[in-house]
Amino acid sequence: MPRKLNPKFSVKKAHKMQRELSKKLFFEDNLQEDEIEYIAGVDLAYLGDLSIGATVVLDYFDMSLLESEVVFTKTRIPYVPTLL
Repeated sequence: MPRKLNPKFSVKKAHKMQRELSKKLFFEDNLQEDEIEYIAGVDLAYLGDLSIGATVVLDYFDMSLLESEVVFTKTRIPYVPTLL
């Protein structure tokens, strides 16, 4: 059974913080191709009260897998749609 949110947690405040943090994002490509060595991807899934996180690191030039990791842990903070 997924955990319940702490009554002190405010979804409204979390959305406000998310909006503030989003202002720090930039969408311009400032990297030169010769500056990139590695790329990474991450994902997170929930299964009941279990959180599953996965990460992969690839070599940019030949897309070979350099490292990967999968972690299973008890969910401490429940997923709130739009606040991942």
